[in-house]
Amino acid sequence: MWPQWDPRDVDQLPAAPDRIAPALPDVIDPPTSSPLLSDDPVGVGVLAVEQGGLAQVLGTDGDWRTVPIDGRFPVISLSPGGTRLAVYYGYDNRVGVYDYRVTVHDLATGGTRTLEAPPGLEPWDYAGWTFLDEEMMLFSSGPQSYAVAIGSGEAEEMSLPAGMSMTLDPAGDWLSSADFTEPNVLTDYAGGTPREVSMDRTGRLLRIQADEDTVVGTTYDDQPFSVVVADRQTLTPQFRLPVLDYDANYSNWGLGAVAIADDGTVLLRVAAIGRRVDGFRLVAWDPAEGGLSIVAATALPVAASVVFAQAALRAIA
Repeated sequence: MWPQWDPRDVDQLPAAPDRIAPALPDVIDPPTSSPLLSDDPVGVGVLAVEQGGLAQVLGTDGDWRTVPIDGRFPVISLSPGGTRLAVYYGYDNRVGVYDYRVTVHDLATGGTRTLEAPPGLEPWDYAGWTFLDEEMMLFSSGPQSYAVAIGSGEAEEMSLPAGMSMTLDPAGDWLSSADFTEPNVLTDYAGGTPREVSMDRTGRLLRIQADEDTVVGTTYDDQPFSVVVADRQTLTPQFRLPVLDYDANYSNWGLGAVAIADDGTVLLRVAAIGRRVDGFRLVAWDPAEGGLSIVAATALPVAASVVFAQAALRAIA
């Protein structure tokens, strides 16, 4: 149990060691314009930003590229390895319908492919796309979910785990923590057979991340708001970082784990909440030593979308 941390003091933290997520910039500040990806492919992306109808991806070379946006309410995501960027569009109240398609940009070639909604889809109130890996996307609409091959567009209906928080580990296995209306268990799908593990000792975990051995999440279940690192097999707590939850801003939306680096460092996305500040800070927490430091910072407004490639977050130089 480490001393309680007040995240309003996040900008007083030192810079993180260069070995942590070395491809990320110290400051995320995209330029007002950049070359089109289709004219100047980037190879591999580490993060992408969408704001004001402009989407840009940052490559491992440190340069930005622009990806065209041609609809309202764009949603962007990067594949785990950073080789592809996906763009789809939310509900458009001008026409009263969703556009269920997604455009996938290949960052190595600049080429694009548009995937259609799977046949047999019954439209729901919400529909969205996300990456399963470099070759597959997940399309979800209400109770229906499909794995869709990027290369062929072939879709296979699948059963998506339900829960208050879900994540895919680097091996592609799901984990889900149950809602407060359900028994207090985390379900681990590694190995193909669901395995339920009690969360009584950790508290009910939110915004979970996992690697082969570890689960990280936030919790305020009968305890002060905390970040918890636990053994994956038994959910035995190993480290806790209590967090001062001012006005419940951090437990509701402002703080969550985004990755477990390859050396066990936990990366936290921490909103900059206070007067004359905006954006968020990507904070590295060393659970064993207790140290906190800033990997990257941005003053982009809350309305901007910033997404990362998981491989870039996990990398250790």
